Amino acid sequence: MKKAKKWWKIPLISFGVLFALVFVFAIAVAWQGMAGMGKWREWQKSHLAALESEFVVIDNAQSLEKEKLRTGIDIEQAIAEGVRLNQLRGIFTHNSYKQGLTPMSRVLYNILTLLGVTEKDSYTYSFPPITEQLNSGVMGLELDLYQNKAGEFMFFHSPVIDMESTGINAQLALREVSLWSRANPSHLPAILLIEAKGTTVAPFGLYGMSGERVEDFDNLVREELGENVLTPAELLRDYSTFAGMGKEKDWPLLEETLGKVLVFLHPGHATQDFLALDETLRTQAMIPAFSHGNRDHEQAAMVLVNDPVNYGEDSRQIVNERGLLVRSRLDVWPNHLPQRYEAGLNSDAQWLSTDYPIGLYEDYSAVFPNGFTADIRP
Repeated sequence: MKKAKKWWKIPLISFGVLFALVFVFAIAVAWQGMAGMGKWREWQKSHLAALESEFVVIDNAQSLEKEKLRTGIDIEQAIAEGVRLNQLRGIFTHNSYKQGLTPMSRVLYNILTLLGVTEKDSYTYSFPPITEQLNSGVMGLELDLYQNKAGEFMFFHSPVIDMESTGINAQLALREVSLWSRANPSHLPAILLIEAKGTTVAPFGLYGMSGERVEDFDNLVREELGENVLTPAELLRDYSTFAGMGKEKDWPLLEETLGKVLVFLHPGHATQDFLALDETLRTQAMIPAFSHGNRDHEQAAMVLVNDPVNYGEDSRQIVNERGLLVRSRLDVWPNHLPQRYEAGLNSDAQWLSTDYPIGLYEDYSAVFPNGFTADIRP
């Protein structure tokens, strides 16, 4: 009598082989991602050393002329007209540190595209280094914040799979912003929007931002930017809340904000911990931003209205009736749709984020109708 063939072993073996291949692939993705951190750390140190060796502070007259060429804004005229901070509009980059994907991560995203999980070419974009962006006219940066087990703060997109970053060491990235700001003493106020991420991948020593870590980063902002950071207390002056200041349309004059950097904390899981440090905001360096759904918070200086197509009217109401700042998005890589771009411009949002900054692409760059990255609202 013949023995029955054990057909059940075939799918079991196939599953085992597939699992092994997936495991090896995952290790390869992780290895390249983690190895990339070291590469970008060394690049960043060398880059910053070169910037420090070339550091020269230009005088105010030169700085004003440079700003006119960089942004299209005649600052002296704006000062004469009494323009306030909330009338300034600027375009800045989204995930400003980003440097595409490692080869293995690109394979991973291609697989996810085939499975319909993500869109083709998602996350493949990259930007020039911070100083080059700012010199080209970019008015601000969006930076995702993590911390490693050694306590180092880091800017990158996603743990392990998307960590190619010119700001892998967040302290050095802040120092680069500070160098640029100090070298250009009359620059229009620059924006940093810091998103404290919550994702933790403990096996790789990467951690999301708890309340205590956010406090430590706030101290680092003050340490690295020094007198160039424009704090909540300096913005509020005698007002107790941003809601009260906005109601009076009494933002500081643009003249008072030249040469300054405003650092906003992106709304998220760390917001309440950050507010709990000091609800008056008199001791923090960062300014809390709030989501569209929490726009009524009394300390909402900036509200994020990401979708100008469907929520443009809300954006205009927040800006014009409540006197607050709004950040919106002109495009989302890999798409740049005319409808969204026009809706963003017409939303009256002061700060507009892009994945297509000026000078990088021939078919589309996010600029105002004047051809520059800054504009003045009436």
